[in-house]
Amino acid sequence: MPMGGRWSSESGLLFGIEYADGRKAVIGHPRPAMVGTEPAVAEPVLLQAGGGGGMGTGDEWVSSSRLWLWPLPEHGDLRLVARWNDAGMPETSIVLDGNRIVAALDGVQPF
Repeated sequence: MPMGGRWSSESGLLFGIEYADGRKAVIGHPRPAMVGTEPAVAEPVLLQAGGGGGMGTGDEWVSSSRLWLWPLPEHGDLRLVARWNDAGMPETSIVLDGNRIVAALDGVQPF
């Protein structure tokens, strides 16, 4: 957190997703209400749905986060992007196999 204790969209560990077709979703953008009368969501949504506290010493930090993405990819890879300005971590990314994510849906059961 920046000095002075104020939160901004540039502080903390930030995540984003890029779909194979170029659409993007970023944590911190206004999110839709999960219930209610708001208009239907027309763009991808990425939410941080909890996680564990972080810890670190020196140049190594450890933390965990759970992300919720809608809609899931229909095909192609996803690029997961992360940045943590306050910890000196520049934007970095990994490619996730979207086909494996779609294949995992076969094992999902309604709650």
